[in-house]
Amino acid sequence: SDCEIDDKNVKMGGKYKTDQLTRTFTKDEIGGMFEASTVRFSFDYTTTTTQVDDKIRVYYQVDGGTWQYKEYLGDGKDEHKELQFTVPADVEMFTIRFETIYSGSDEFVYVDNIITRWCSVPKCSNELENFEDGLGKWSCGSDSDCKIDDKNVEMTGKDNANQLARTFTKAEIGGMGHLSTVKFSFDYTTPDSTEASDRIRVYYQVDGANPQYKEYLGNKKDQHEEFEFTVPAHVETFTIRFETSFSDIRDEFVRIDNIKTEWCSTPSPPGYDAPFIDVDLCETEPVDVCFAIDMSGSVCDNRVTDSVGCDNFLSEKRFAIGVIEKLTAMNDYARFSMVTFASNVQKHLDLTSDAATASSEIDSLVYTSGWTDSGGAIMKCTETLTTAANARVIILITDGTPTNGSPGVSRSKDPDDVLKHKEWATEKADLAKNAGILVVPIIIATVDTDRPYMKSLASSTDTVVSVTNFDLLPAVINSVVSITECATWLQTP
Repeated sequence: SDCEIDDKNVKMGGKYKTDQLTRTFTKDEIGGMFEASTVRFSFDYTTTTTQVDDKIRVYYQVDGGTWQYKEYLGDGKDEHKELQFTVPADVEMFTIRFETIYSGSDEFVYVDNIITRWCSVPKCSNELENFEDGLGKWSCGSDSDCKIDDKNVEMTGKDNANQLARTFTKAEIGGMGHLSTVKFSFDYTTPDSTEASDRIRVYYQVDGANPQYKEYLGNKKDQHEEFEFTVPAHVETFTIRFETSFSDIRDEFVRIDNIKTEWCSTPSPPGYDAPFIDVDLCETEPVDVCFAIDMSGSVCDNRVTDSVGCDNFLSEKRFAIGVIEKLTAMNDYARFSMVTFASNVQKHLDLTSDAATASSEIDSLVYTSGWTDSGGAIMKCTETLTTAANARVIILITDGTPTNGSPGVSRSKDPDDVLKHKEWATEKADLAKNAGILVVPIIIATVDTDRPYMKSLASSTDTVVSVTNFDLLPAVINSVVSITECATWLQTP
């Protein structure tokens, strides 16, 4: 073909020629393709003196099969075109191709700004367990007083953590190639004698990591409960567990029945941006990771003053712990340090290979509130990453634009002051990147977040992760782990 780069556009021209500009997407590149997907494909183009018999078309192809004609492009100047394809589940590759045939040598098309967005088509599966034939795929803990009683599961036991659990595997629920939403419901009843100190809780666990507490169930009769979980893409197992502890086994229990679990793939929501790197491309190597955790006022909306913080702050901590657990399961040579930032920057942990210690330090953080010193956090992290022979990564978890840090400049949201704080943060990010450190901003995009600026702190577009709210942080853990595991590969030209 006569297909070339011309002034940062692709130029296609040529008399009596089929000129092809092609892109093939592989299974690994776009998240597994375990489910049917919708591809939204857009681009800008302009043509010259196109004739009636000239053809400019877009084709697509699935797994090397027959080319399917999608669209004819007419004579246009500075046109923007948007197309949509539906791709079946379990494909290995998907190809898009431009094809042109011109009647004259002075005719061509310029193509630029090609954006391809791949979204899973929402698909649900569900399971109902009413215990008519025993526990089914649910199980009782080995140390629990958990049993079938009149087609219900009854859990009792003094000073016991009594566990009724179900682990869903990748094969059972359709591959888990995409972010998923789990809707979980059940019926339960407790006796009047249940006391305030008794616990009936629901936990969930991803890939064997630390269980996350979901809900406390009080003393109730014939209740129906419904919960919802967000599960990241590419997980292998997801477990739901009931746990009880009663002060008196003689008359205290909980009966559970009609457990329904509905699993739905979730297309990436607006603002959700998390590249997934195929870790098979990368060799496992020593990696040092510094977490910079935002404790500024915007995290808790300036409403919380106690040390616990708020759900958003807990989400940040759980996210960092989740990355540690997942990364150490893949890499025996990972080390971790940690700083927090708000009005002040504080180092809490020097590099350690003890994942349990790192997770404990993060879990024990005390919320401070304050302004946002992103530059100081990057600088403090850089100081902890001193082993140049190892891959080095800064994971900057933040919801805000810098409002603090630049020497001699007031802590402020005044535009002139903010500009200076941003320049200070950019300088510190550039120093880290020039020293060979991969900078990975985890951007929780709120109203006040300057997302384009925050993205500029990253080492590349492949090291930017963005979510629209704190609740979505669990959904990007695997993405962040893949970026971290491939830190050296991402920095190789």
